[in-house]
Amino acid sequence: MSVEGAAAFARFAYPPNALGYCGPADAEGTLRVGADQGPVDEAAVLALARRFEGAWPYLELLAGDGGDPLAVDVVDGYWLGNERSARIDPEAFSRHLHDRVGDRLGVPWESVAEAISAGGRPTHAFHVLSASPFVALARRGAIDQALRVIDGCRIAPGEVLAVAGEEAIVRLEPLVWRRGTVRVGSPEERRIRCPVGGVFPNEPLSAGDRVAVHWDWVCERLEPQRWAGLGAAQDQQLELVERLGRADDGT
Repeated sequence: MSVEGAAAFARFAYPPNALGYCGPADAEGTLRVGADQGPVDEAAVLALARRFEGAWPYLELLAGDGGDPLAVDVVDGYWLGNERSARIDPEAFSRHLHDRVGDRLGVPWESVAEAISAGGRPTHAFHVLSASPFVALARRGAIDQALRVIDGCRIAPGEVLAVAGEEAIVRLEPLVWRRGTVRVGSPEERRIRCPVGGVFPNEPLSAGDRVAVHWDWVCERLEPQRWAGLGAAQDQQLELVERLGRADDGT
């Protein structure tokens, strides 16, 4: 098991875990993953990661038979999107996800399978936008409630403008509901948590840093390649949602 990958997974998983949306009840246990400098209890870390029942099936798929679900490029492939997630065979993706979760995603399996066939990739963006019920809720009129979850739960690319203690001002593009679908809106500034130490990066952020944001927490500082991968995964998934929405509407 990759300790670095496990810590990266925990950085992204902790914010919704702390809010009670997913994972084990002991969110502080997630926060401690990878923070200790002593020997790592691999069995305990893997057991904890499996409690994130939304993410774990994707990590298993991306790792492949006998692979490490917490390898760094596997973790990146799910949360951000990379070459590993881009090259997964759609039939294998559909079969794996159906076998692991079937109709327990909160949306009809037929719509999930359709999204995979249309080009969906095994990323967190896919899980939020095509394998969760929130886009459908917005289409039925619960726009404000659904958008709050969609925008918070997706991994947002942002640029740090200023840092004060354990908070940063980050410029990012919110998701909005426009012309019957989810789109990227105009940039806005948000106050985001950026704690130092523990499982989070030990080096403080600086103005100009590009980062990944999850539920108003800075999870990672991103170099250009990973920044581009996150943006591409988000744009590809938003285009897919819009295209399938137009087909459902007959337009």
